[in-house]
Amino acid sequence: MNRISIGEKIYSLEWLRDQASAGQNVLRRAHQGRIKPLCLCGNKQVAKELYVAKRNFYYLARMPGTGKLHAPWCDFYGDADGGPGSKSQPAIIEKEDGRLDVNLWSPLTRPAKTTAPSSETKSRQIERPGVSRASITLLGLLYKLWQDGNLHVWYPVRKYARTINTIHKSLNEIAAYMDIGDDGLQDRFIVTKYQDSWPASEAKTREAIDAITKGKDSAAILIGELEDWRPSQKEQGGAGLKIRYLKDCVWMGKELAERIETSFQREKACIDDKNQKIMVICTVFQNGVTLNADDAALMRTSKEYIPVESSYELEVTRRLIEQERKFKKPVRMDENDQRPDFILLDTDPNWFMEVFGIDNDEAYTARKHEKLAAYQQQGIPCWSWEATSSKTIPAFPAPSPETLDEE
Repeated sequence: MNRISIGEKIYSLEWLRDQASAGQNVLRRAHQGRIKPLCLCGNKQVAKELYVAKRNFYYLARMPGTGKLHAPWCDFYGDADGGPGSKSQPAIIEKEDGRLDVNLWSPLTRPAKTTAPSSETKSRQIERPGVSRASITLLGLLYKLWQDGNLHVWYPVRKYARTINTIHKSLNEIAAYMDIGDDGLQDRFIVTKYQDSWPASEAKTREAIDAITKGKDSAAILIGELEDWRPSQKEQGGAGLKIRYLKDCVWMGKELAERIETSFQREKACIDDKNQKIMVICTVFQNGVTLNADDAALMRTSKEYIPVESSYELEVTRRLIEQERKFKKPVRMDENDQRPDFILLDTDPNWFMEVFGIDNDEAYTARKHEKLAAYQQQGIPCWSWEATSSKTIPAFPAPSPETLDEE
């Protein structure tokens, strides 16, 4: 359950990941003492060995080839790591120097044109001589950045409000250690932010895009808040993404616009709701002075930038924040991911939380029963809300008086 044993003490993964906390001192001592942390996800009797690595901060990483040993809801769960001579490799590979090698589904150079995957979170297999490697979609990349930046975790006592500039800082820190192809992600990575004034912010965002794309067949990867969805006036159709702190629309062709609109109708309909935000990630090329998206994806969040997948989850998030609870919203890297909807981090043990919002769907009901049975088998307490049958959110489990995060 994302509890980490180091020496004779147990800590929460979220606390250890917070670079500003005393967790860095714990990881530093483990790194210097060559102590192997243990992940206690799932069955506590079967601990999975981790190691402490260092960038300009200390962090935990899973041992090669152990991804499938972790519980499906654990942050360290994933495809087995491919190595030299491996016939199969995951979309994201951690290299010896700690950098992440990301195989992105979306092309970053022209003129490649591909058929979009049926699901934004699905990966596809790219065949190469002697090796098959999965690739990650733009939405999958956004989820990975959010998770590694600890932006899916909420702490009730915050010195400063979480803003788009908070997102900018966190995502850029993670992007600094990612490579896509032969390039560092940071070389083509732009997260919009507020700079001095609104006009200055718009101008500097455009300058950053121009530096990567102007006069080149190379794309920038742009992330920002969606302000408006503007249908194209051209005969061939399409739509424009109006992104906060960027004056110019990023235009999509008809095929991409229809795919995004079909897949994310609910997100697009929530643009004007001040209680939530829609984050955009897109690959941007430049044709003359026009910005064009070759691929794009949307992610719905609360106003505090906590990812949500439905209006029911948004309501639970709002209530948890109102009650000053500490919690995590696990991100699902693919449609088969079995992570819970939320995890309470201020209870001992941590409670999993599930929001069930679909009726009359046999596959959905089967997955629901499968998850609840798995939690029971593992001895994990679970709070649930049958949102379609009751509009009243059940009371949350009370926080524990003590936490694991104290040294």
